[in-house]
Amino acid sequence: MVNIQGQWLYHVVTVEFMLHQFGSDAGEFFIHRNVANLVPPYKKDEDYHGTSSAIEYAVKSLKIPHIIVLGHSTCGGVKASYDYFSENKSNLKEESNFVASWLEILRPSFNNLPNDLNEKNKVSYLEKAAVLTSVNNLTTFPFIQDAINNGSLSIHGFWHNIGTGELMSYDIKTKKFIFV
Repeated sequence: MVNIQGQWLYHVVTVEFMLHQFGSDAGEFFIHRNVANLVPPYKKDEDYHGTSSAIEYAVKSLKIPHIIVLGHSTCGGVKASYDYFSENKSNLKEESNFVASWLEILRPSFNNLPNDLNEKNKVSYLEKAAVLTSVNNLTTFPFIQDAINNGSLSIHGFWHNIGTGELMSYDIKTKKFIFV
């Protein structure tokens, strides 16, 4: 029970941190959370798409002006994907079909991890790569492309270090995460 409560408190701190960082009040953010903060690529079909429907609702109905993809340190979902892809936990597919399938979104980023990093740094690198994967996947949605092109929407990638409180933003010019 402590782990569950601890995990819940951990997310509350992250949201409260973001509200404070941007000078916003509760209710001013439309927040959607999922495992590893991943956004799938656009796919139009009759399947159930929780994340895609939340994005569509926020952009088309609420007309939100900004999408923030917020990753964070010690992300359990990203660590699970690292373990799954590196075969530290190769039975994840049998144990948890939905989670394993969802984490496949991150496999291309895992396949491009630098070889010269140790495991801890590879996971940290993958946390930031997950943010960029989601930012890039957002641009595959036609209604997002339309909103970006008409100037009514911008997308931001952030990474929050839970331990230190530091916030980093992806800078498209330098192609690096920089401290905010």
